[in-house]
Amino acid sequence: MPLTLIRFFVNNRAWLADMTRPVNLARPLVLDGSGPSWFGAPSPKETPLEMPGFPGRVSDGGSVNVSRLEFAPHCTGTHTESSAHLTTRANPVSRLVTPGLLPASLVTMHDGTAGAMTAGLDGVEKGFLEALVVRQPTPFAFDPDALTLAVRHGVQHLVVEASSVDPEDDGGRLAAHRAFWQLTSGPIEGTSVRTITELARVPAGLTDGPYLLDLQIPDMVTDAVPSRPVLYP
Repeated sequence: MPLTLIRFFVNNRAWLADMTRPVNLARPLVLDGSGPSWFGAPSPKETPLEMPGFPGRVSDGGSVNVSRLEFAPHCTGTHTESSAHLTTRANPVSRLVTPGLLPASLVTMHDGTAGAMTAGLDGVEKGFLEALVVRQPTPFAFDPDALTLAVRHGVQHLVVEASSVDPEDDGGRLAAHRAFWQLTSGPIEGTSVRTITELARVPAGLTDGPYLLDLQIPDMVTDAVPSRPVLYP
């Protein structure tokens, strides 16, 4: 029998989470070549695996369907990335996201300034900032100072609706990424335990406030993976 309610404690206060009302924040990854993509990348696609004597598609005479998937996680949908996106240091996302539920807060922001971040975090329940989900009615990039502020508040996992926390073309500076991962502007060394999830999709009717976040990822050893963030009220 599936769980319906979870009772948990944050800062010695009891909370209830309704496990019957999951809210999926991921965009579907459409693999027929017609799906959306960003930054000029090709759309994700699925093709049959073909080897001598083995057609990987039933419609081509094969006994089973066996597919090859081709996509760039950063450019083709909801994805979670690590500091290895910017550095030479291996830091797979799968090492940073452990299975389980994270105390999280949903806030709505209309611009990426430090002032807007301060306003968004004002009144957030204490103890619910291990993860921060930012609803962006109109997607925008973040000022580095805004993400530095999020780090100071203890945010470990940032989830946004924009395709990037930085402008699409900023000359390669990626200053907001670097601010959140606390990387200096020049060197390509360094690492961070924090993750950024981009291209999430937050329903308009979802109320700002405390939640539990289940940040679901495949166990792939790379800097970015498709992900499915799920909120529980």
